[in-house]
Amino acid sequence: MDRQRLSSIAHSRHPIAAPIFGVNVNRLLRRAGRQPTARVLDLGCGEAAWALQALAHHPDGHADGVDVSAYALERAADAADARGLADRLTLHRRDARTYVPDGDYDLVLCVGSTHAFGGFGGTLVLRRDGR
Repeated sequence: MDRQRLSSIAHSRHPIAAPIFGVNVNRLLRRAGRQPTARVLDLGCGEAAWALQALAHHPDGHADGVDVSAYALERAADAADARGLADRLTLHRRDARTYVPDGDYDLVLCVGSTHAFGGFGGTLVLRRDGR
């Protein structure tokens, strides 16, 4: 049984694989601030729905999405292409715990994936003035 494939199928109609409505996603992203050139990191990004929406809030920003699921990342790449954001999203297929950033991020997202780090405390990797 391929758990990642099954998860991809189960969440096919839920691009944000978390119990939250799109309006609330936007509300949270607005509260995070609006630096046009923000660097965004989405750990355990799945289909990168949060990262793509964050890019809509940061028109000159760039996002890195990290996930272990090839299926989810394939869908993320397709969604980024369809929204004209493929040049602003870099996807990394690896365990989020082993991802080594190449600099600081202004916004770090880890929605529904904090278990990979043992909870919230182990998930926090942002710079002093980041969100």
